[in-house]
Amino acid sequence: MLHVLHAEPALAARFTAYRLSRNRQIEEDRIEHLFHASDKRLAQVLWLLAHFGKDGQTERVIPKIRQETLVEMVGTTRSRALGFSQEA
Repeated sequence: MLHVLHAEPALAARFTAYRLSRNRQIEEDRIEHLFHASDKRLAQVLWLLAHFGKDGQTERVIPKIRQETLVEMVGTTRSRALGFSQEA
């Protein structure tokens, strides 16, 4: 990989831009997890899933997602996430 990055400057630039973007997203996710309540994080994840699509176009159908996967994305427990729906 190092050889290819040295030999292909355009690829190296794209790869570096991707890694920087990915690192920024990871940092933002960590900050979100530290400073926002889990109910707000759940709402944000659901909103992002509802607006998931290609080229900025919203999909008409929300993809099927297991509760376990959803609570992992939110960073909470299943019982806590289910409690949010009962509170509403």
